[in-house]
Amino acid sequence: MKKKIATLLTALSLSSLAYAGGIYGVITDVNDGAKTILIDTTYGEKMNIKILPNTEIDMDDCGIFGMDKYGTFKDLKVGTFIEAEVFHGYAQTTPNPQTPNQVQNITAKEIKIECKKRAY
Repeated sequence: MKKKIATLLTALSLSSLAYAGGIYGVITDVNDGAKTILIDTTYGEKMNIKILPNTEIDMDDCGIFGMDKYGTFKDLKVGTFIEAEVFHGYAQTTPNPQTPNQVQNITAKEIKIECKKRAY
């Protein structure tokens, strides 16, 4: 019994650390009505991210002469690579009818977009 509890606690702590540095991925869908974006993460899973009115959207090197600027929900477009910092402690998993994978529903504190040149 103690072994099972220790294994469960270890798994929970490792899963919370998995996103400690941020979630990276490409936006695959934008839902303007629900203010959510669906991203395909670098870990190969899909995440549905809720954008709140106070979510910061930082756009690095996107302004005039490469200056940083603050973005809005309209700046989140399909195909954009982002880094998301999310609220921890609440994640809900729902089935995705389009793929056999599960979709994580999380809420963003901050979204970072880099407008520099890309590899491709």
